[in-house]
Parts: sequence; structure tokens; C-alpha cells
Amino acid sequence: MFPNTVTLINVSKSNGSVSYNSKKLEGVFLYKTNKVDKEENGEKDTSEYHCIIPKSVIDDSQALFKKNDLIVNGTCNDISSISELKNIEYFTIKTIDDNLYGSYDLQYLEVTN
Repeated sequence: MFPNTVTLINVSKSNGSVSYNSKKLEGVFLYKTNKVDKEENGEKDTSEYHCIIPKSVIDDSQALFKKNDLIVNGTCNDISSISELKNIEYFTIKTIDDNLYGSYDLQYLEVTN
């Protein structure tokens, strides 16, 4: 069991409107690495987030992950606009690594920005 709690916010767009549905996930592993990217005009500090979600957490929560959904560090109430996350640590899912093979206890998804 991992020590972190995050909130998955599924972002749905239809007919020009956006809706947000949140789901609390306990027992995940969230970590952040800081790095420096070189750009034309110098360097830029960036953060890279990784969230490892065990298969057991996925099964218990019935969570579905897709690109452009949000991961919030900690517990977050339902939101009606992304601006409500202004002072909260979160990231947008850009990659989903499917590691659902082998022993059940070792299966997981890893989502990153």
C-alpha cells in the first residue's frame, strides 16, 4: 500500500460545455521531480509529476483514466471550473503507462504530465 491520496478529476467536453467529475484515490504513490529545460532564450525550471496507481486501487474505485484528465495532490471537492484549482497542486495527465501484466499485486498504471 502506498502512502498518498490524490483526486482524479475526469474532464468531459460535450456540446461546448465542460464538466468535471472527481474521484478520491487512496493508496497511490505520487512524486515530483524538478528539472531544468534548455530553451532558445535560456533555461526554464519545470516540474514533472508521476502518479503510480496500483491495480487494486483502480478496481476498488472503478476509476477511468484518460489524457487531459487532472490529478490533484490530496483530497479535492467537486469543481465546476479549473480556476478553482488555482492554489492547489495538480497536473494534467499527458501519458498513461499501462503495466497491467504479471502478478496482480504488481500491476499498476503510471500517469505523468
